[in-house]
Amino acid sequence: MSWWMWREPLFLWLLLLVPLAVLFFVHARRQRRAALEAFAEARLLDRIAVGHDSPRPLYAAATVVVAIAFAVIALAGPKWGFHWEEVRREGIDLMLRSIPRAACSPTTSCRTVWSAPSSPCRISSSNSKGIASD
Repeated sequence: MSWWMWREPLFLWLLLLVPLAVLFFVHARRQRRAALEAFAEARLLDRIAVGHDSPRPLYAAATVVVAIAFAVIALAGPKWGFHWEEVRREGIDLMLRSIPRAACSPTTSCRTVWSAPSSPCRISSSNSKGIASD
């Protein structure tokens, strides 16, 4: 058994969408630049289209590309560091029971009571914990 495994390795083929997304954003950036240059001269672009050379669209495109990559990796379901180990349980059952406030009087103290599995609440497993409230 290898250390690194995938739940659905066929989803890794979707990583081919990452370079396609990069090509799409590069093409869109070039189309936008060509449309702006067809609209006005290069020296006037700074005055007409403020921020046309800002890196903000590049950051947005990079965020989308990274999100696609992470989504595909999550779909593939990486599994690592897993090994099966059977554990034998030993010990006793405990029940946690709280006393209701109505039953508390100034002379008694309200506290949590530990009780053995012979309490009125039933536990199906042989080694289990339970919480009961009155």
